[in-house]
Amino acid sequence: MASRSGQSVDRISTAETFRSTNESPALSECHSPAQSPRQLTLLQQLSHEALVDRSLYPVLLDPSTPLTPTRQELASGVPGHVLVDARGHRLDLPMDAPTDEQFKKFQARTARGKLCTFLHLGRFCKTRNCGFDHNPIDADVQCSLKYAMRSSPCASKGACRRVDCIFGHVCQKGRCANGKATSCPFGTAAHLAGMCPLTWVLSHG
Repeated sequence: MASRSGQSVDRISTAETFRSTNESPALSECHSPAQSPRQLTLLQQLSHEALVDRSLYPVLLDPSTPLTPTRQELASGVPGHVLVDARGHRLDLPMDAPTDEQFKKFQARTARGKLCTFLHLGRFCKTRNCGFDHNPIDADVQCSLKYAMRSSPCASKGACRRVDCIFGHVCQKGRCANGKATSCPFGTAAHLAGMCPLTWVLSHG
């Protein structure tokens, strides 16, 4: 396993991790289009009912003008801000697990060598002579890599305010609702149920 934080996905790149297809709310961050011209304001809040009941998700309220955005608008979020709950715990927008076909493509691609996660997930690699794979990857492999990294808890946990953080801040698995999975690496504080209200706050970098 590589020593550099974030580069290896060995501990989470298992078939079980990627095959939990029906356990996450049906909102994919992997294929969302460019942000809508409609701007979302800082104080927009997502209702608790919409968060818990997938049939109502997403429901977003603007204190000044009621607004029901599309999934794409919700996925794009508020530029330069991160989503937090009433406790100030950093949240992640739900994303679908990769399909079986996407997972197979990911397995085949990573069999050639470990991918540089920072480069392939929208950031840049600052390591000289990086030993990880910088060659281009397609959207399916990128989606699988993103899900894998979101399944790995961020070292800063809920206190993270990096808008471009590639790690997870909440558990994405439906079976862990209400912190029932005692072995979950995210811990009971990082499960979606009960996290409300939600507010966009300015990121720290």
